[in-house]
Amino acid sequence: MTPQRKKRKKGNIFRLLNLIRSPHGWTSRTSLTFASFLIGFIGVSAVGVPTVFGPNQARCAQPPSPDRQTDDAATDAVDRLLQMQRFDDAIWLCKQLRDNGPPEGRDSARWTARLSEVLTEQAAIEILRVNPSVLMTRLEPAIEAACAPVDQLLSAYPEAQSASFLQAARLSCRQRLLRSAILAASVSPLSPAMTDQLLQRIARLQQDTARLQDQVAGTLAVLRSGENAGGTLVDDVVRLSQELALQRISLAILQTELFPEGSDDYRTAAAEAALLAEKTLPQLPTETLSRQTAQRWWADARLRSGNSQAAEQIIQEHRRSNVWDAETPRWDALEVRRRLADDQVADAKRLVDTYFTGAGSGGGAARSTEMDFARLRVLLAEGADSRRISSWLDQIERRGGPFARRRAETIALARMRRDSDAADPIARNSNPGNAMSGVAPGLIAAQGEDWLRRGEPLRAAALLKQAALAETTPDKSIEMATKSAAAAVAGQEFSAAVDVLRQVAQKHAQESAAPQLMLQAAVLVSKSPEASKNPAAGLEQLEELLTELSQRWPASESAVRGNRWLGDLLVAAGRREDAATAALQQLLLANDPAQLDRVAGLWYDWLSDLETAQATEPLDTLSNALEEIAESNPEFRSAVDRLSVWMFDRGRLSIEPGLTIDQDATASGPPFRLLADLRASEAAGDIGEQVERLRDVVLDDGSAIAPEWLQRFSWRLFRDAALQPTLRSQLGPLLAAWPQLTEWQRAQAKLWEGVDADSIGRVKEIALDGKDPRESLRKAIALLGNSDSQAALEAALELSDRLAAGVKMGTTDWHQAKLQSIGMLRRLGRDEEARKRAAYILLTRPPEDDALKQRYRDR
Repeated sequence: MTPQRKKRKKGNIFRLLNLIRSPHGWTSRTSLTFASFLIGFIGVSAVGVPTVFGPNQARCAQPPSPDRQTDDAATDAVDRLLQMQRFDDAIWLCKQLRDNGPPEGRDSARWTARLSEVLTEQAAIEILRVNPSVLMTRLEPAIEAACAPVDQLLSAYPEAQSASFLQAARLSCRQRLLRSAILAASVSPLSPAMTDQLLQRIARLQQDTARLQDQVAGTLAVLRSGENAGGTLVDDVVRLSQELALQRISLAILQTELFPEGSDDYRTAAAEAALLAEKTLPQLPTETLSRQTAQRWWADARLRSGNSQAAEQIIQEHRRSNVWDAETPRWDALEVRRRLADDQVADAKRLVDTYFTGAGSGGGAARSTEMDFARLRVLLAEGADSRRISSWLDQIERRGGPFARRRAETIALARMRRDSDAADPIARNSNPGNAMSGVAPGLIAAQGEDWLRRGEPLRAAALLKQAALAETTPDKSIEMATKSAAAAVAGQEFSAAVDVLRQVAQKHAQESAAPQLMLQAAVLVSKSPEASKNPAAGLEQLEELLTELSQRWPASESAVRGNRWLGDLLVAAGRREDAATAALQQLLLANDPAQLDRVAGLWYDWLSDLETAQATEPLDTLSNALEEIAESNPEFRSAVDRLSVWMFDRGRLSIEPGLTIDQDATASGPPFRLLADLRASEAAGDIGEQVERLRDVVLDDGSAIAPEWLQRFSWRLFRDAALQPTLRSQLGPLLAAWPQLTEWQRAQAKLWEGVDADSIGRVKEIALDGKDPRESLRKAIALLGNSDSQAALEAALELSDRLAAGVKMGTTDWHQAKLQSIGMLRRLGRDEEARKRAAYILLTRPPEDDALKQRYRDR
């Protein structure tokens, strides 16, 4: 060792020792454990010359120590802390090393970039825990936070020599977090929307990398033309240019991860990556790590594109060169994948076994994440026991950390999905190569349950969901779905719980438990925090789920309960029409007469609030639907006939005089027979006898009819009188004495009983005292205007003029009130006065609407 190199090593050691002894160092932020770690770590023998932006990364076949990977003690210390996931200590160390020199210096830039790298690794692990549904909203803030140290230094010193290196560090952080996001999202098949978003991010990153690569090329040309053409800075810029070229290839390969392996999109993206790698190779010096990496990625891209023969040729070319022994595991892993792609499972297994017994790795326990994944692929391909696969997944996590574990699970999930597709006859016929032994969904479910025990419910929920969707045995699939939903709820991701229950219910729609799953999904929606924050959106989702439940499984008990619940929700939301319609649809699909009473009740609640004319068409719709089902199902016949007695208009009445109704006039129910007789006789016009019999029951023995039926009977009789004026004089006295009427109903019945000063005065009194004056006046005008009495029409005219006086002149409402008054004048025989009023308004306040103008002219 030369004196100069001894001095460098000593400087590295004392630099770290000074940090842990300094007043602003370990006494405030670190611990004795951390200090002991640093002292023990930097004592490992290693020498070398640090570069501007990092240690010499060229690895030899025999590293100097299991804990030292480069010739720079500080860098190796940070690497080791990252491996141990001691992020706070790594951040502290990077900050101390960054602040030891001038902020515009090389060391400050180097350790600023390293700090962002540490923050990126910390954020990458957090992103792996994020639910895919909120992944994209979390990604950008994570990138900004991780890149903040670099951005701040660039902002302060934009013209520094280190600017390009810092920009490259920022691109690297973005790519690392983007890779983590893709891995987090891949636990479920990517939606088209998420795929598009991730593709756009990769494209922007590619553009930014290419732009920086051009900028660096320009800088390099300037440097090489100067006096220090062979200086250290030139070497650093050359290395940066090579790294950017490799990053572009890496991004192109990363793009393939957005598509199902083997799909057309996957192979197209891989082919583009292969072209980029092939184009980049001549730009890289031979016998360098950069060129070897580009060559390996070229082979990888060829393999992904489906050209295993081309990949094999590149691999064999590398074998013949036999350079860079430390990279051999990555090439071995690539060769394993190539053999598996060609269905050479036994050959792939031999290569893996050779490596892990030490012959291919230089002895001892192998430390290669790529080969760990290769062994997993072999285990999956040969259909190994689930316990062996689970054990190896655990081993991968111990050796490579959480990112390696998630990547391993993604490999297993992708294989399980391919096997699930292969189990489908259509998928198998279109791609026979998929029909091979593979991953049991139970394995993925077991991994999910393991994560639940570790206290990571969202990760457990995601794995259990994929297992449930892949499982072909209904009972097992439903059990997995239930566990997934429970885990999601434990993680406060109600939407994920709802999604898995719904999808599995749809997948196994023929199973008796399927409607229960759908109903449970709706229950979870109602309990979710999202529904509490946004009740309208919650109701919309509930309506969608419960409607699907009713339509898909109409005869199930869950559908009946769900439809009843939906009706209550819609009524509470003021949507009586929707509640009535939903109940009728459920009845028609289920073909169940037992639901008819509830349907009738909901339709009555809706129609009883409508004006007479407004309710006619809906009543006809209900009558037609029920008559159709009664004709096809005799069990409905008597129930529909009974309903028609009080619900349908005269033209839709299903009975004739003298027919027996299966409901007697007793306290056990409403006296349908009396009402039926009355309505069946209405066509003849003389219903006096029937009215008297009904009066005796209603007025003399009110207990014979339940309160709700008193309301329904009165609605029916009021409607009959409104539609058939000749009945008003006979029904008026009965209805005027009817219990439980509103004041408007009683006033209307009094008018029908006899128009006099008292009945007219009562209508005017109610109109003028109403809470909504305009609406009350309109209602009174309509009520009085339906009479042929001169006195009633005079009162209606008076109220019309009052209504017009209370509305802004010239508005549509004002013109409507004026036209109503003119109409009353004409009905009173005062045509000349009506004509003058119409002419005056056309002259002084003509409406803009042509239809209104024409109505005035017609007067």
